Amino acid sequence: MFGNPMLTSNRDLPGPLSMRRLNDYGAVRQLDEANGYLCEYSDTLFGRGRIMTNLVPRTCIACSTNALWVWMGGDFPDVIKVITDSHYRSRVYGRPIVTFNRRAPAGQVSEIGGLRLTSPTRTACDVALLEDGEMDSKGRKETICAMIEEFHIEPADCLDILDANRFWRNAPRARAFFRAILHCF
Repeated sequence: MFGNPMLTSNRDLPGPLSMRRLNDYGAVRQLDEANGYLCEYSDTLFGRGRIMTNLVPRTCIACSTNALWVWMGGDFPDVIKVITDSHYRSRVYGRPIVTFNRRAPAGQVSEIGGLRLTSPTRTACDVALLEDGEMDSKGRKETICAMIEEFHIEPADCLDILDANRFWRNAPRARAFFRAILHCF
């Protein structure tokens, strides 16, 4: 194993078809052809944090859809998104690493299971900034509202983050969304 019992690889199984069979049964979620994580651990916040720790480079902060997966669960992201000033060309478990050179003040960063990731409030902002091709408008709005309810996020706090970072891509659309729901929560 990889030093983490939450992950498994074909080397840990009796044969090459075992990973696919376990994936089909819902016991393992494949990350690539040879590796996967045990689904039982993805049911908890701590478990998802530990799983993601193995995919995010140590010096980076998990953000956007990766932080969203840790906070809320759901489908595992196809891309590893991180905040860093480094560049990564290699893949991690078959997934490309997309980097964002954005500021992440201490109040916008949390730690779960050894993983540094954006706070729920910052993650809601990151989700609002997603391109339509990454998440459709309806899904994005529903996801943000679910996060607001789950983590008691104040839309005004999201507006403060977005106002401090006016030049982020899709920031005007994200600000319009949080202004529209400002008095709903």
